[in-house]
Amino acid sequence: FFSSRRRHTRCREVSWARRCVQETAYTPCSAGTYYNLEGCASLSSCITCIAGAYCPQGSANYIPCQPGYYNSNTGKYDPADCQQCLAGTNASAAGTATCGACPAGYYADKVGSITCTPCPAGTAYPSTGANALSMCTLCTQGYYSPGGIAACLQCQGGTYAGQTGMSSCTLCLAGTSSTTLGATDSSVCQCCPGGSTSAAGSTSCVQCVAGKYSASCDGSCTNCPTGSYSTSAGTVTCTVSPVGTYIDTTGATAFILCPVGKYNPNTNSSSLSNCLPCPAGFFSNTTGCSSCTPCPIGYFNSLTGQTSCLPCPVRYFQNLTGQASCPPCEVGTYNVASAQDSCTPCIPGTMQNQTGQITCFVCPKGTYQTLFRQTSCIACPTGYYQNYVGQAKCFACKNGTYSDIN
Repeated sequence: FFSSRRRHTRCREVSWARRCVQETAYTPCSAGTYYNLEGCASLSSCITCIAGAYCPQGSANYIPCQPGYYNSNTGKYDPADCQQCLAGTNASAAGTATCGACPAGYYADKVGSITCTPCPAGTAYPSTGANALSMCTLCTQGYYSPGGIAACLQCQGGTYAGQTGMSSCTLCLAGTSSTTLGATDSSVCQCCPGGSTSAAGSTSCVQCVAGKYSASCDGSCTNCPTGSYSTSAGTVTCTVSPVGTYIDTTGATAFILCPVGKYNPNTNSSSLSNCLPCPAGFFSNTTGCSSCTPCPIGYFNSLTGQTSCLPCPVRYFQNLTGQASCPPCEVGTYNVASAQDSCTPCIPGTMQNQTGQITCFVCPKGTYQTLFRQTSCIACPTGYYQNYVGQAKCFACKNGTYSDIN
């Protein structure tokens, strides 16, 4: 509302600020000011245009300078009052009163820059306000820059930079390590000792775990192959499985014992099939055998893969070890017990003419046998007699008697 003659008069609503003088007449705000309300009371109500903007005559609001331009003074009314930012500065937003200097690591090589450009990778600039790409200087050896930074960064342990202007440091190869800072060549990357390894760019080596091994400079630990194992960390070479065992997986930390009834005379075995069944005449009653035990004297085993031997039955004997069978007692002998290494010879007065017997036959009356281990009895000669069985000799006929049968 506006009052000039002690009565209230409504000003017409307008799109730019005007100063009311009467109900049908109004005057615009002067250049360099603006007014954004519906009504005004006097010229002094017009607001001075802010810095970073301009206000033509009759402005309802200030007009900000566009990005890349600035205006440091108030009360400006001409678009030309917005000046381009100088090289080395920028204005990213509209309505800027003062352009900001490019931060360290950035530059602006044109006037009117909205943003500053980061120094490229491999370069840096330590101060603000750089106005040319050439002000971004190359990183020296041992340093690097991803771009847009004030100072080049030192290569950390496990890396090196052998050239100037590096955007990143080169990693030491897997299997090597380095603790040197700012290294300029790969000579600082030292091989990991055998039994250890490292990832690329490492500052230290780590031991291979049990079941793995490595040689010096190896980039990784390798599983022990089948037939070998390692029980501790830091192994350079794996140990082959000993006799009586096998290993059928990679990366093993222990060997597997051959089961009972089997044996393995070889090392570095990679399968259960390397454990062989004990042959006939032999046995194994413990695990992990490198050889089978021969059946003792008086015992035999006719099957393979056995854990014990059988005693020779009665009528049979065995006087050798490691046999698959027991032979029967020979003629002239007998056997009444098991697990014997020999048969008992028939005594004088007896005989046995068959094999595998448990007793000897006594010589019948009229016969004799003076020797051991015989297969027959002898008839008493003429003039002799024997009226008992199982005798070792015959008797001469007494006076007044005779015998003509032999």
